[in-house]
Amino acid sequence: MENRITFSNILTSSFTLFINNFKVMLCLFLAYLVTVVAAIVTAVVCNVTSIVTIYKFIRSNPWSYLLAIKSLSIGQWLLFSMSLFLALIIFAINGAGVTNCILHIVKKLPISLETYLQGWKFIPQFIVLTLVFTPLALLSIAALILRNTNIIPEITFLIGSAAFIIPGIIFVICAAFAHYILINENCSALQAIKRSFRQTKGFRGLIFGFFVLWCLLASKAILKIILLDTLLLLFFSVIYANIYVQLKKEKQELI
Repeated sequence: MENRITFSNILTSSFTLFINNFKVMLCLFLAYLVTVVAAIVTAVVCNVTSIVTIYKFIRSNPWSYLLAIKSLSIGQWLLFSMSLFLALIIFAINGAGVTNCILHIVKKLPISLETYLQGWKFIPQFIVLTLVFTPLALLSIAALILRNTNIIPEITFLIGSAAFIIPGIIFVICAAFAHYILINENCSALQAIKRSFRQTKGFRGLIFGFFVLWCLLASKAILKIILLDTLLLLFFSVIYANIYVQLKKEKQELI
């Protein structure tokens, strides 16, 4: 049987799916924009007193950012934590709808607004997945920012990479199918992660290859534009969904 799950085949077929459904992709892009705006508005509304406090502190003590943050009250920290959790919920709501649409695109099923809304029944599971994936991403981003600003020495960065970034990348690759499994196989978030670990076995090199390509493209200056950056995210979501669906098809053909 011909192996359909190769780098070139997946890239070509995913690009075709993306272009053929470009109008849908633009709608999903708008959904992402609304999500980002909603998260920002939530953060500003919840943290308006904290923002004012920090602003006043920095005006009288320039460059004292850490001291300004320490000056916040317990109530302000609680509001900050609440705003983060609300932002996670907002992103989980959109993620559930977008993932369902992308699965429909890869399976070549009809797509409508109802398709997006049907994904919302998986919002609780997506909140759990978001809570699992977000800290890993934030730790990696924080470590890279600190390294680029020379706040931490080289040896500390290497230790941090070994402790957080590298295991985080391995986890993300092994759990790459979790969002699609959750919806397609109607299971819990933890079951989806476990199944993803099993189903990615033997194809983690391929998934890692696309992960590296994603990082390389996302690092280019032109892709810092939110439009291109978000469309790139959607394109690679199609790629990972495509690998997952092709694997499921091959398994069914072997039975």
